[in-house]
Amino acid sequence: MSSFRLFFAIVLILIGFSKCTNENTVPESYINVVIQLSDPNYISLNSIGNSVYVPGLGFKGIIIVRTKMDEFSVYDASCTYNPNNSNSVLKIEGMNGVCQECGSTFSLLMSGYVVKDSEGNEGPATMPLKMYAANFNKSANTLYIHN
Repeated sequence: MSSFRLFFAIVLILIGFSKCTNENTVPESYINVVIQLSDPNYISLNSIGNSVYVPGLGFKGIIIVRTKMDEFSVYDASCTYNPNNSNSVLKIEGMNGVCQECGSTFSLLMSGYVVKDSEGNEGPATMPLKMYAANFNKSANTLYIHN
């Protein structure tokens, strides 16, 4: 009887620590690319605060943001609330990425954290965007994105 109580207590503890949510982690996607910032597709990245969406990289494309003169942030364009939904791709709206499916809003200048939208509403996402590493080569004007 004692081992049954111990088993039951462990099960209750594990259930208590589990989190009931629709949020999943964005699946791992291999990325290893060099982007030439003088390319017309990326010319807007020559100004601080500008961003571009690049399809075909990462899980659902990537969003590249120039945050400082020598720094860039690169995010997967997949919402963290339900990344496996085909419509959970972010659309760039000013300095934010907004999920087309659930409406969650992510700051592209503040490490991809969830923020309220312009009307003060919050979407269901609570996890920040998945980030990729980015190394800027100033002399070659290239950005190396990898994980």
